[in-house]
Amino acid sequence: TEQQQGGEHPSGGDPREALQDRIAADSLTSRRDYLRIVTTVSGGLAVGGIGVAAGILHRHGDGEEGKAPEPKRIAQR
Repeated sequence: TEQQQGGEHPSGGDPREALQDRIAADSLTSRRDYLRIVTTVSGGLAVGGIGVAAGILHRHGDGEEGKAPEPKRIAQR
């Protein structure tokens, strides 16, 4: 797409109309980009969840035996 310089408008066109068309086109692109990001993140989370459930991936903090680590003491009573 070609962008026009500062004060130039398409011949015979209303500058407000041109701006409205440009904003509408930009919002469509933004929606597509947003949906692409949401789809990618959701797919990654789904694949990761399946990997953890199948035992291929281990959760952070899991030991070799698959048991949760012992709780740590944070403060003295």
